[in-house]
Amino acid sequence: MSVAIMLTMLLAVQKENMTKSDIFIIAVIQLAEACFHYREVVAEGLPVVAVKYEHLQGDKSRFFKILFSHVGLELTSEKIRLIDQALAEDSQKGSIIDQDSLMDKRISINKDMIANANKYLTFYELPNWGNSLNLPNTISGKTHTE
Repeated sequence: MSVAIMLTMLLAVQKENMTKSDIFIIAVIQLAEACFHYREVVAEGLPVVAVKYEHLQGDKSRFFKILFSHVGLELTSEKIRLIDQALAEDSQKGSIIDQDSLMDKRISINKDMIANANKYLTFYELPNWGNSLNLPNTISGKTHTE
């Protein structure tokens, strides 16, 4: 069982005892685990890619042109209309992680939390907090890296 799954189960069982710092570290570990397993899949040669959310938010049109081109699909005006429609509303609306709910749960991240996060990020061979994360086979709004 992965660390992320165990931590998620722990969170469900002891949610009332969790501090914001604990929740932050669990999120960091879940991200690190996802990156770790993604790299494993890439190393096995499976045809998967990563995308940078920042580039999606930056230039949606260019981002989707690159993404569709990568998978060999034509980006028609109808597909652009459907993408715009899909992105117009929070895809998580009504769930515990919708944008409105998350706005209420924002926390201030202090130096101790970052230092703790960096221990886990280093363990998973990821860059320290605040540094750019580049995974293999990333499709972004700028380039496609191998």
